[in-house]
Amino acid sequence: STVTQDDFVNCAATIAWRDSPFVLLRRLNEIEAEMGRVRGKIRDGPRGIDLDILLCGSSILFDPLLTIPHPQLHRRKFALLPCLEINPDLIHPAFNKPLAALLTEIGAEQQIRLLRRIDPQEIVKCGLETPSKKGGIVKE
Repeated sequence: STVTQDDFVNCAATIAWRDSPFVLLRRLNEIEAEMGRVRGKIRDGPRGIDLDILLCGSSILFDPLLTIPHPQLHRRKFALLPCLEINPDLIHPAFNKPLAALLTEIGAEQQIRLLRRIDPQEIVKCGLETPSKKGGIVKE
């Protein structure tokens, strides 16, 4: 970001989702609002929470409300690395290029470090959202 801000924690997750990506985006925005995020402030500025849809299988979507893959994914080491930890063989559907190859194109100025890996059971134990059997997400 061109906006000066403190370091932040970033992570990625994969979920089973059978509804439209627009429904998922609406739910992610609701979660952000519940956690105190107020949209409309400084673009790419500091915020307590930021939930994004980075990829949705091999889907490509260009809509004023939602772009998939995330339009900045290929430029952000902090987003690429967690995706690659989930699946090292991921392909960027718009570029038809492995995420691992895109990672090598990012300069050393983007500094990241691994704090720790999160076991999925930790999320369940905290009572956070988990995949439902029908698709989507549900509260535990």
